[in-house]
Amino acid sequence: MSDKKLIQEISILTATQAAGQILNLVALVFLARFLGDSDFGMIQVCVAIMSYALIISEAGLFAVGSRAVARLSKLSDISSHVSSQLSLMMVLAVAIFAFSILPVQFFSPDNINKTVLLIYMAVTLPQAGMLDWLGIAMGKSITVGISRLVKASVYLLLILLILPKNQNLNLVPVFLIISMIAGNIVMRVQSWRWLGCCPKPSINNFSASKELIKQTAPIGASNLVQRVLFNFDIIIIGMIATTSDAGVYAAAAKLLFVLIVAVETGLSAVLPKLSQLWQDDKTEFDISVRRYLKILLFCLMPLPVIGFLFAEPVIGLIYGEQYLNAIPIFKILSLAYPILSVVLFFGTVLVASDRQKRWFAVTVVGAITAIVALSLLVPNAGITGAALAMLISYIVSLLVVVRKAT
Repeated sequence: MSDKKLIQEISILTATQAAGQILNLVALVFLARFLGDSDFGMIQVCVAIMSYALIISEAGLFAVGSRAVARLSKLSDISSHVSSQLSLMMVLAVAIFAFSILPVQFFSPDNINKTVLLIYMAVTLPQAGMLDWLGIAMGKSITVGISRLVKASVYLLLILLILPKNQNLNLVPVFLIISMIAGNIVMRVQSWRWLGCCPKPSINNFSASKELIKQTAPIGASNLVQRVLFNFDIIIIGMIATTSDAGVYAAAAKLLFVLIVAVETGLSAVLPKLSQLWQDDKTEFDISVRRYLKILLFCLMPLPVIGFLFAEPVIGLIYGEQYLNAIPIFKILSLAYPILSVVLFFGTVLVASDRQKRWFAVTVVGAITAIVALSLLVPNAGITGAALAMLISYIVSLLVVVRKAT
């Protein structure tokens, strides 16, 4: 894939992802205003817990699959890989959901709706059928973007049309599952056209699944530990403080987390290109890494300034007076998330160059720092302490990952 084609792919993915995120933000803001900070906070804690189940069941297979397909040229080989990967993902998804039933029912915090949390855990099942990684690896960014827009649109419509008439919190995760299935249908139909056959799980090639597990284990472990850097703050707040505090914190964090989603989307398109260069031309790999880093830094520089100057009007306009305590959180995270974005960039560089074990070491250091800092600061400084704890963990992660990647 040429640089021009790659820029086009990233632009399409970023644009469609941005549109999808706008739709998701509309749904988020509606939920925050409609449910109030306590129920909204409870929902966000459930979402944060669910994300760990999703990471475990995905196990890094999206990155490995994208990398593998980018290095294959025959459609028959690609189809074989897709079948093996889908079967492994389905097994993992069913297993994770089954094993989550008991803990959810008996060990969930008292302030969490157990039924809502259990339904969120079931999101692992439609995730197993996702083929975004295949579309990205094959350069089909328009289809991937359409799939994500369909998912976001269906979710928003269900939230806006049904929830006001039936205020059952169980419906919120159900709507998410339905929207994911809708997005999966788009990808499945198009993948059939690309490959000449319907992508479906196959359990015939046990050795292929075994090799996949071997490749994906370090990435999956890194992604799981990395998740601590994304949302462990909300979980800690929900458990140590209150769901109302979690709701206020999530209101600020979710607005800014759009940046991380956009960065991850762009990096998912960069990964196949860098993986191919690492295999074919390491000099060009180094040149490309420096070029992409400069582009990323240029895009990230305005965010802290905007965050500090416009936090109050943004929070007041979007959420209303009920969430004004989110203003200092918004300011701190507007500095923290750009740092995290750079950390994720170097993590992609390490994965693309088959140095995923180093990336795992980085995420472990960052996660330990986050857990320790959250444990010390949240009891004393509340949600502001949580934001500062995450900033500290991102700075430490950046120092470590730069050393590992250079």
